[in-house]
Formats: sequence, structure tokens, C-alpha cells
Amino acid sequence: MHKLESFALSCGSKISKPHIEKTFYPTLAEKFICVSQHSLSQSEDYDYFDDVVFHIKPYLDKKNIKIFEIGQSKKNPIFYSKNFAHLNRLQTSYIISKSLLYLGNLNLYSHISCHYLKPTISPLNNQYIETIKPYWANDKYCNIILPDTNQKPTFANQEIPKTINSIKPEVLAAAVLDKLNIKHDLDNIETIYIGEEYVNQVVDLVPSENTNLSNLNPNQFVNLRMDKNFDLNFIPACLHLNKINIVTDKTIPLDNLNIIKDKIESISVFVNSKTTQEEIDNYSSTGKPLNLLCKDSKNIDKIRLKFIDYQIKIYGKKSKKDLNTKTYSNLGFLSKRNIFYNGEVFNSYLSLSLKKNVSTVKKSKEFWEDLAFCRVFKKSA
Repeated sequence: MHKLESFALSCGSKISKPHIEKTFYPTLAEKFICVSQHSLSQSEDYDYFDDVVFHIKPYLDKKNIKIFEIGQSKKNPIFYSKNFAHLNRLQTSYIISKSLLYLGNLNLYSHISCHYLKPTISPLNNQYIETIKPYWANDKYCNIILPDTNQKPTFANQEIPKTINSIKPEVLAAAVLDKLNIKHDLDNIETIYIGEEYVNQVVDLVPSENTNLSNLNPNQFVNLRMDKNFDLNFIPACLHLNKINIVTDKTIPLDNLNIIKDKIESISVFVNSKTTQEEIDNYSSTGKPLNLLCKDSKNIDKIRLKFIDYQIKIYGKKSKKDLNTKTYSNLGFLSKRNIFYNGEVFNSYLSLSLKKNVSTVKKSKEFWEDLAFCRVFKKSA
């Protein structure tokens, strides 16, 4: 039984089709689709809409179809979309009524879209769809996509990991283009790996001679990678930033730390068997949260005993075993890393090592370091 039917039964009421008010809002586009990240629960909040848009945008551009984001969300705006999240509900209803399609979490806007008989594509965790799908949905238009799993619904507001994220972006992208009757070759793409850090947008700042940080949002959380290039003279240039996590494998004198002390959110230190208590005390004296990391898995027990007052996490790189594939020539990747170095922005440490942005997988130590922040997909002919 649908929830609405259950409510009507308990209230002794009949269900009738609603009337939805709307208010005109200029869009300046003849053809567009609506995308929404708005969600009331963590478990029903899909994290890979950026990837879906990445796959559909080239096809939409050929048809001159724009992408509008609607509904407020705490997440960053979707790439390649025009932000209409500031609109009120009446204006948003008008935008949906004029759109070609709705893509987004199962929320108020998906119900409105179904009311207007707009093609509606929504990912959902493993719920009993018949109880919560848009009540006035027409199966011809409404496509609620569920994960391919035998796991029973948890009905939890929070899931770790989220079952909804097991829906592959290319599946949603293909559904969108199919509803728009646009021919595509997305059936030739298959996601084979999504890193555990891929849900987080990460900004790494590697010290370099070019200290122009004007392209960086001052309020963006930034990892200052002193472990990549230890340059104490670079620290004063970071006064432009307000949220810094220092990552280092060497001792930074207190005099240098004090220059940006008010900007530091945390300090991450790589420790090994040669690290001294004095070095750790040096960082502790700043009063900032201290994260100790270790790459030496063989001697980790001795190191943890040496610094028994601290929790030390193993910092392990991924390897080719994690991809579980023998062929690399047909593998592409998307990265959630943005690396600022020498006035340029790179999407991975693999790209930084090549001095140019790439999107194809290469068997190198730099790529295995990036893997946790990547989605890897296979392209077949």
C-alpha cells in the first residue's frame, strides 16, 4: 500500500489529484532539463550527479539543451549546470513545468515533475518503491532506478556505505538520454571502481615558485602538501586562505607555523621509526588537531607503542590489484582531486607528474596514489 493511501485510510479521506500553483520565472532557454540534489535524508541522497551530467552533457549540447539545477542543497553546485536553487517553490514549479525532464533525488520536485507528466529519472536506495513512488506517476514517464542488490531495505535515514551510491552513473545517464529519445553509446561504458574518497571534493596545494592563489576560494578547505615539496618560504603566501590542513613529513619550526596559525584547521604528520617525541610535541604545542599517519605497515606496532598517547592511522596506497583488471588501454577516470601547483590546476598526481591533465589510466605509482579519489570506467568498442 502506498503511504498516501495509508494516510487517506486512517483519516477516512479520498485521494484526489492536487492542484499545483506556479509563478512565472524567465529561463532564457528554449530547451532544458532540471537536476536536483535536494534530499531530506542521507540514505536517499545520491552522490554522483556530477558524473551523470558529465556523460550526458555532450549529447545535450548537440541538441542545444541546457541543464538547470533546482532545490537547495549543502553540496557544491553540479558541474555544467545553471544554478536555480535560489528560486521559491512556486517559481521552481514553473521551471519544472517548462522543462523536458527531471533528474534528481526522489523528493518534492520529482513528485511535481510526475504531476506535470514530465519524464522523471530518480535514483533510490533499496526501498519498497510501490509505497513511496510519486502517486500520480505514469509508468511511461516515471523511472525510479534502484540498486542491483539482494539486500533488504533498512529504512534508515543514514547508511554507511549508502546503497543508493551503488547505482552506476552511466545507468542514470543512459536513462536520461533514452527518455529524451537521444541516441547514445553509453551502453559501452561500465564503472569498474569508485574510490572511498570519491564523494569528497579535495583541494591540494603543492608549494611552488608561483604563489598566485587568486583562483583559490579563501574559504575552501585546502591541504597544504608540504610532504610533496617542503618549502618554508611558501607558507606566508597561504595567508590568503582561511582553512588549511598542513600535511608534512618533516618538522616545520613553530616560527613558521605561527605565521598562519589562525588559518590552520589541523595538522597531518607522517611519522616513522625515526620520528622523535620532540617533533610531535612541537606540533601539539600549536593547539591544533593533530593527525598522525604512517606508511610503514611492518613497524606500525612499534611506532604506535612509541607514541602511545596518539592514534596513528596506516596510510596505504592503492595498487593495480584494487582495479582487478588486466587491460588498461580502455580505462578512463574522473577525479575529485584538484591540485594547485605552479599556477596550474591538475586533476591528479598522475597529471601533475606528466605536466598535463589526462583522463586515461596509466600504470604508475602516482595513479595508485590517486585511486581512492577516482572513479574508473571501462570503454568498450
